[in-house]
Amino acid sequence: MLEERCETEGGRLVLKSDMHFQRYSVVIIPGMKAMSFKTLEKLKRFAESGGTLVALSELPEYAVEKGKKAELNALTESMFGPGQIGMQVRKRQVGKGVCYALPWYYEKDKLKEIIGGAVLDTNVLTCVSGLQYIHKRAETDVWFFAAIAEDAETRVKLEGEYNLSYKDPFTGKEGEIPARVNGGFTEFTLELQKEKALLIEGKRRA
Repeated sequence: MLEERCETEGGRLVLKSDMHFQRYSVVIIPGMKAMSFKTLEKLKRFAESGGTLVALSELPEYAVEKGKKAELNALTESMFGPGQIGMQVRKRQVGKGVCYALPWYYEKDKLKEIIGGAVLDTNVLTCVSGLQYIHKRAETDVWFFAAIAEDAETRVKLEGEYNLSYKDPFTGKEGEIPARVNGGFTEFTLELQKEKALLIEGKRRA
C-alpha cells in the first residue's frame, strides 16, 4: 500500500485517502528479514526529501520481489550503512533527511530523542527484545503485537481512552482486556509467549 498510495512531499510521507488523510515526518521500520524493494525505494525518497527513518533491531536482507535481493541489500546499505544493526546506534545523512539504525536496547530512549519530545501513541514501558507492534488508526484502533525473540511481559500505555479487546490469530480466542484508564491514557498488561502474536482492538470512549 505504501508504494501505491503514499507520496513524499517536503520531508513528509503523505497518505492521501478520502477517509484517512495522514502525514508523517518520522517513519519507523520494525525489525524484519524481508521487505518489498519498492517500499524501501519509496522510503529512501522520503528520507532524501527531508524525512527521518528509524530501523529497529534488524535490517531486511531479502526482497519480497523475485530477483531483487542484491538491489535491496545495496539500497539498505546506502541508507543505513554496511552490515546488520550492531551494538551501537548508527546515524546516516541521506539527502536532506536522516536514517537511524537502533539496537533493540536503545529503542525506547533514543526514539524519544529522535521524535523530539512528542507523545508516543503506543509506549511499551519495559524494553523486551524482539517485541514488535503495528498500530492502525481507524474508527476502531487496531494494534498487532508479536514476540519475535523471547517471551514478553510488559505494561503498555496508549494515548487515548479505550475499551480494549483481544483476538489470538493462532487460536481464534477472544476476550476483553482489563485496563486502567486515566487522564487521557489507557494502560494494560501485555503477556506474549515467544513467536506468538495478539491482535488488540480499541474502541474510544465517548
